[in-house]
This record gives sequence, structure tokens and C-alpha cells, in this order.
Amino acid sequence: MENTLYRVFSSPGAKDNAGMPPPWTKKLGSVLDQLRAHIRQQSRARIAARVAQIRAEKTQIAREAQEDQEGEFSDITPRVIRAYRERIGLSQRAMASAVGVSRGLVAECERGERPGFRIRRWVADRLREEEAT
Repeated sequence: MENTLYRVFSSPGAKDNAGMPPPWTKKLGSVLDQLRAHIRQQSRARIAARVAQIRAEKTQIAREAQEDQEGEFSDITPRVIRAYRERIGLSQRAMASAVGVSRGLVAECERGERPGFRIRRWVADRLREEEAT
């Protein structure tokens, strides 16, 4: 690197008595290394800030979506899910298969441990179909 710096920043044929590049090329190389390190650090800081911003936006979008879905299916409570499943004679496994989720998720939704939007939507759609007929 020093030879490259020497060729770039010195006049043709400029060498000291021993045929070596002048000492300022070593100092210039050190300064350039520090500058590169600073630029890398600044880039990392900008990337980290952008990642944090994207994560915050993602969390906000997920929260808004959850609030929208909860509002739409607020009348489909865990008790309603279980009562509907038992009324139509489905096991948790059969309901899970029909909805496209795991049996454990159906059980957790019936206990109120998880929101289960797909399950709530499925039950709401079936109830609407029953009302329409």
C-alpha cells in the first residue's frame, strides 16, 4: 500500500537518499486506514438504525393488524369457538384440519391463550353461512 500511495502522491522520481518512499507516505496510510475504519463504523451505525426503524414499523403494522382483526371477530370468543366445534360434532383435530392449523392451536384458542385469527375467521364465516341459509 505504501508503494501505491507513494506513486499516487509523489512526483516522479521523488525518493529519499536510501531509495525509499518519503516518511509522510506511512503517515498518510495510517490516516487513510483510520478514515476507512470511521466510514465502516458510520455505515454500521446507519444500518443498525435502519434495522431498528424497520423492526419498529413491523411491530406497529402487526399491532394494527391484530387490532383490526380482533375488532372484526370480537364476538368470536374462546367459548364460542368451542361451543361451535362441539355443536357441529368436530374434534379439535378435525377442526384444525379444516382450518389448516395445528390441533394445539385450536386447543389454545379454546382456552383463550392465543388469539387464533384464522380459527376465529373460520368460525365467523361458518356462522354467517348458517345465518344466510
